[in-house]
Amino acid sequence: MTWDYNEDPRLVLGNLHGFLLYLLEANASDFFPDDATLRAYYIDTRISTRVGGLEIFRLYNISVAARTVKGPGPTFESVVVRTHGEG
Repeated sequence: MTWDYNEDPRLVLGNLHGFLLYLLEANASDFFPDDATLRAYYIDTRISTRVGGLEIFRLYNISVAARTVKGPGPTFESVVVRTHGEG
């Protein structure tokens, strides 16, 4: 997964420490239930990562937030993706 990030100093509350990637998995009916577990992954300052351990043919809602010493900022626009089969 790759995302864009504009490090315009006017938009950053302190130095960039990395990103938080949020991942929400849909159920077998492609529905995102209210009690679904939201997983968060800490990522360094790279603007890409590989996420493992996902279910095949499953729908995921993914969003990313920059984080500074003040904590995570607002999330970027989320995307909904479907994983493929194995391989």
